[in-house]
Amino acid sequence: MVITSLEGRYLLADPVFSQNSELLELIQNICSGPLYRPPTTINQVAAACTAGQEPSKDTGVHQTGSCVLLDENGLCRVYAHRPFACRAMVSKIKCQPGKPAEMPDFLVAVNYAMHQIIEHLDRNGVTGVLPDVVNYLVSNQNSEDKDLLQNQSLPGFLIPPEDQDEFSIFLKQLAQYPVDNGKLGDWLRARR
Repeated sequence: MVITSLEGRYLLADPVFSQNSELLELIQNICSGPLYRPPTTINQVAAACTAGQEPSKDTGVHQTGSCVLLDENGLCRVYAHRPFACRAMVSKIKCQPGKPAEMPDFLVAVNYAMHQIIEHLDRNGVTGVLPDVVNYLVSNQNSEDKDLLQNQSLPGFLIPPEDQDEFSIFLKQLAQYPVDNGKLGDWLRARR
């Protein structure tokens, strides 16, 4: 699972880590076999696309198996603090082993946009896979670690032309979301 350091800090705030140090150790030690590592952040991909360039090829191999955050009953141990990738996962059909989730195309586009916003909000942080980010946050490792990517500001959204009108409506509503003493739209514009 790919997360930002912002999501990692939120995840580590879950009380389960103070009650179960074994879970933290398990996350930190997920290194048996090849571990998928993204070549770029989503905003780096967006920057390449908006500049008319080809983004870096993703040649990583995703691992199979259950998420380390699930308990023996298949329930998330950190549900209240789960990363956005988990929050965004929905399917039109019941998920089953060996069958992919089916998501409406517009929801996929919105999820990409939300990932871009999260990276933008954490643009002084890093992106990487769960164990790399957790190790970085817990061990105060160097952010220039080869397995972590420096987050980027929002260069523009990766929205297919057929979804742009509906996305514009979504974005206007999202911009009205209250944050501190203002709205998310003001907060994002002020921090570009």
